[in-house]
Amino acid sequence: MHQERHTDEGPPLGGPLPPCGEPTGDDGQVDDLILSLVAGELDIIRGALEEVAAAFCSDIRIVQTHGELLQSIDELAQRHENIARLLRSRPMEGAIDMITLESLRNRMLDGVTDQLARMAGADEQTIWTSF
Repeated sequence: MHQERHTDEGPPLGGPLPPCGEPTGDDGQVDDLILSLVAGELDIIRGALEEVAAAFCSDIRIVQTHGELLQSIDELAQRHENIARLLRSRPMEGAIDMITLESLRNRMLDGVTDQLARMAGADEQTIWTSF
């Protein structure tokens, strides 16, 4: 099956993509490229969120009425920034400690710990002492 890649502005890019799940023989270069592109999209979303929040913050009535919601928008922007940075990092597991938003960092650490423990059939302490 031929899948064409498109940009928002133009014609298809390159040739066909390999079927899902088939190795590309590129030692992860395509995966790294895709992760980098996803990170770039997250940066664009973060920028848009920050612009919306800045526009709302310019109206004191909106700030007074919806201050908590504006803080939520800021947190969303921070989450996007941290996830984008994580997607660009190699190795990713070391980058989790560099996440600046504590709630996100803790969720990532807990998620990695839980998944690795399930995969290995080991307890949490065993998993993290191996890093």
